[in-house]
Amino acid sequence: MIQSIPPSTAERCAGKAFRLAMPPLSGYRNICDFIACAGYGMIMGAIKNESGTKLLYSARVALATEPRESKTQTRTEPPPIRPHPSPTFAATP
Repeated sequence: MIQSIPPSTAERCAGKAFRLAMPPLSGYRNICDFIACAGYGMIMGAIKNESGTKLLYSARVALATEPRESKTQTRTEPPPIRPHPSPTFAATP
């Protein structure tokens, strides 16, 4: 016999699992990913708005502790565009 879990219990468990899977608040990239996860979790309903605002505030504090990098270091510059070689055609007699 299969027992069903009440929806409220399932939602709480899913929300907890979602929060536990979020990246740690250390390192610039992780903090950015954490912010994205918190926002997505709020939109999906896995994180309640009240908890979400606290998570986002925590991310803001963590981001403030990260050392600043110059904009040229944080941007990924696209590789230089190389012109394609012109096709060579054999001379027709």
